[in-house]
Amino acid sequence: MNASAASNRRATVTGIVDLIITAREHDTIAAWPEGSSYLGFLFARAEKPEQVEKALREAHALLQFQITPTLPVGHPVTGQI
Repeated sequence: MNASAASNRRATVTGIVDLIITAREHDTIAAWPEGSSYLGFLFARAEKPEQVEKALREAHALLQFQITPTLPVGHPVTGQI
């Protein structure tokens, strides 16, 4: 994910105050239950909870993720993946 492009897109959404990307390039990303971390966090602030939810949903819809699948490789000694 391109962090600067994501930051520029979230800046166009009213109410979004920050985007923190915690996933690092080349980290393995896995879905739950195997995965154990988030790609990052969006933060919003507004007068009403409905406005915060709208901002978060709108900003999330603008995010683009490019996740490359990993190829399972067996360990040369144990044969485990």
